[in-house]
Amino acid sequence: MKTFVLPDLGEGLKEAEIVAWHVAPGDHIVADQPLVSVETAKAVIDIPAPWSGRIVQLYGSRHDVMAVGARLADIETIGVADTGSVVGQLPAATTRLPQATPHQVPDEAPRATLRASPAVRARARALGVDLAAITGSGPDGSITMSDVESSISHTSVTGNRRQGGYEPIKGVRRAMAEAMAKVAVEVVTASLMDEAIVETWAVGADPTLRLIRAMVVGCRAAPSLNAWFDPVARARRLHANVDLGIALEAAEGLFVPVIRNVADMGPENIRENLQVLKRQVSERTIAHADLQGQTIT
Repeated sequence: MKTFVLPDLGEGLKEAEIVAWHVAPGDHIVADQPLVSVETAKAVIDIPAPWSGRIVQLYGSRHDVMAVGARLADIETIGVADTGSVVGQLPAATTRLPQATPHQVPDEAPRATLRASPAVRARARALGVDLAAITGSGPDGSITMSDVESSISHTSVTGNRRQGGYEPIKGVRRAMAEAMAKVAVEVVTASLMDEAIVETWAVGADPTLRLIRAMVVGCRAAPSLNAWFDPVARARRLHANVDLGIALEAAEGLFVPVIRNVADMGPENIRENLQVLKRQVSERTIAHADLQGQTIT
């Protein structure tokens, strides 16, 4: 018997939501066949079976959010040679993991001074979250708004039930909420408005393409627009390429796919890339890598 756990999916992702199981207990499987589809940061990823054998038990149902390292399946692999695979394999003595309890932290964890902004503390009080039980992901271990929200999603809500008046948000909308909470903590919000006369545009001109071209010209004129800010290092990184994130609305929520090196593209190439991204978003086949790394949005 082997226990397969949710592997590290890369890109710093710590959890994933189960979209669909492709097997059931009792099924006989072969290595590398689709085992389960999960959603993480708006991208759907198919996880293959690590071994051949028979499914004994599955852990987690559709829409359950699983942390990296959480059990996914028990697989009976009698008569199957051990390939020595590390991903998803646990020693026999540790196949039964202790059940987590709300806000559980290791006994040996030090009780360090809490680092959290007044806004984060106020939000935690409103949600009834114990900040002492949260490991901060911010600078110097500080607790961010997204840490508080993630704690609620992990411990206060299970399945699709409502508890304490809260309705769980999952999938794309959950990723949106976490991203917005992070931005609210790390970035000062400002608005700059101006007017542009567009009466000389040709009849039938594509406004999206014109706006994209304007974004490129703006980044060339003011390179600080096309930059990343690192709140830990307190530094910025200016980019030579313009990798443009474009918001696309879908039924599940907002997606922001990225067009790489848009400054080097002609109008037809830009429109072609947009159509491909729109189709991938609509079909939920867009790769996680295509939803990150934009230099300006």
